Amino acid sequence: MSLISRYSQYDSLSPVYHDGKANNEIIIPILDKLLLQYLPKKAQILDLGCGEGSLMKELIGKGYQATGIDGSEGMLLKARENTSDGFYILDDLRSFKLTPTFHAAISISVFLHIMTLEELISVFQNTYNALLENGWFVFELEDEEVYKLDLGKDKVEVNSTNDSAWIMRKNFNVKSKTAQHHHIVFRLIEGEWQRSEVVLSTRAFTKLEVQPALEKIGFTIVNIYDVERDLAINDLNMAGTKVYVCRKL
Repeated sequence: MSLISRYSQYDSLSPVYHDGKANNEIIIPILDKLLLQYLPKKAQILDLGCGEGSLMKELIGKGYQATGIDGSEGMLLKARENTSDGFYILDDLRSFKLTPTFHAAISISVFLHIMTLEELISVFQNTYNALLENGWFVFELEDEEVYKLDLGKDKVEVNSTNDSAWIMRKNFNVKSKTAQHHHIVFRLIEGEWQRSEVVLSTRAFTKLEVQPALEKIGFTIVNIYDVERDLAINDLNMAGTKVYVCRKL
């Protein structure tokens, strides 16, 4: 495990973070259509950037063997609370090393935190090494289109529970295809509200960057889907998103 470069920024957000069932209601039908129907029963699936484990819980409920890897210790703590039937690894996606074990690897809303093409290529290589022959790799990435749509404008989001609240302000840079996500977090601890701040960076990658990188490593690209045009998903949070389906052949 490489603790030096481990992406742990979500540790501060884990107490108030919820990716939850709403996202899975969109993602599971996509995976059913593009991946799961082709896997053997009890297939081994690697969830890259598993977060709080809500997607792993769905996969385990379908009978698959799920392993989650994440750089946030706080997120993995929530994942273990969410489902104890999965196997969890604390490590950085850019440097993890696993032997060929998995029938498939998936990643949802994670690679946007990879800020350089070189680091993204490292993630692809590590994933390739972890897959069995004929293994599948399905992931989604924001395309540069996202910064040309309404999503490319500065936004503010607010969420709250009985004992926590957070405000997120997004500042987009269309030219560099990057964004800054400024989080202000409030938590009720022992009767007192405590405030913290976290800034996360994200980046969009174009198909012209991603496709050659995958092919150079050895992946065969089965298809690249636009979630709106090809998969008929009209969700604002996924506008400008591409789903890549690849295989290790």
